[in-house]
Amino acid sequence: MPETTDNTLTVGKPRVMIPLDKLLLDTQNPRLPLEARDKSQEVTLEVLVRQFDLTELAYSMVENGYFAEEPLVVIPNNLPKNFTLSAFETIEQKQDALKKLLDMPDVSFIVVEGNRRLATTKILTSPELCAKYRFPTIENPTILATLKQIPALVYEERSDVAAYLGVRHIVGTLKWEAFAKAQFIKERVDELMQKQKMTATEAVKMVGKQIGDKSNLVKKQYAQYQIMEQAEDELGFDIKPIRDNFSLLEVIFRSTDIRNYVGIETTLGRANIERQIVPDSHLERLRDVFTWIFGDMSQGIQRVLTDSRDITGLLAHVMKNEEATLYLKQYKNLEEAYELSEGEKEFVLKKIQLATRSLEYAMQRAYRFPNDEAIRSSVEVCEQALVALKRNV
Repeated sequence: MPETTDNTLTVGKPRVMIPLDKLLLDTQNPRLPLEARDKSQEVTLEVLVRQFDLTELAYSMVENGYFAEEPLVVIPNNLPKNFTLSAFETIEQKQDALKKLLDMPDVSFIVVEGNRRLATTKILTSPELCAKYRFPTIENPTILATLKQIPALVYEERSDVAAYLGVRHIVGTLKWEAFAKAQFIKERVDELMQKQKMTATEAVKMVGKQIGDKSNLVKKQYAQYQIMEQAEDELGFDIKPIRDNFSLLEVIFRSTDIRNYVGIETTLGRANIERQIVPDSHLERLRDVFTWIFGDMSQGIQRVLTDSRDITGLLAHVMKNEEATLYLKQYKNLEEAYELSEGEKEFVLKKIQLATRSLEYAMQRAYRFPNDEAIRSSVEVCEQALVALKRNV
């Protein structure tokens, strides 16, 4: 596939050896938590160590050095004024121009693909960082030398790398976790809307085409991200547990009954992304659903569901029945709400049967506590409740 003039393809890029001290971690990496983005290099390194297992990678590099077959993917930073790679016609000319940039003190390169490898390399080449993070040390000077200059493919701008990252991490074999994929899609769509004045629909189609999306994944993930943003912006909802369990949004909004409850009239793959996915009239219902599934720690409210399988197994059935839904809102008991969703008569019968079994159990053991005031008082309450129940039926 030949290189095109817009520099969006993943082939035909200049490859150069870049000194380690000129390589920067990507502080806008989609896999970073939102609260950790756009921070210092030190903070970014700390997050990568804490959130991603670099140990196996470190031991591999100690034994083998850096594999030249796995170049980083980078974009230049602080280029001289009027310098553009597109001004050079051949790969060789571009490589020669980039090599000259390496001598300029202000020029650096941001790694947009390969941050785990770069973080590991930076630690292994620093005795202080090795000690801090308890990494193995490199004894072989030849291996250490392979970490001082790293092979890299150079793209001119971040947007040029979008197609490659999408193919690799969204529809490819090295998939990112759900939130990172959605974050990448959202940023790419927003960028196209801003720079190329596309509508959201046009931008989503463009991103899907670039990465070879055949299952409408891009639109569904973009819509899920929009719904999460609605919860944060319109309801002030604490979205951290949603980000941490973003894949559950696919399960939630796959359910027709839950979509109906929050006012979404179609599947997310067919939703109108030019407007709010959840209408204003149903935002409080969206709060209900997210609170039941994720909890709302900002309000001190625990989640009702303890197993994600209950989203479609129990919660979706409750959503069909208004009375069962109101019961869930009031008592926060999903199993009882589910029982009620099968019909009020069945629910009452089950409660009476449960009470009967409890009383039978108590009858078998109550003789052990003669004249106990607490037990006698509880029996009298049961008696009064039974009299009132008989009167009502």
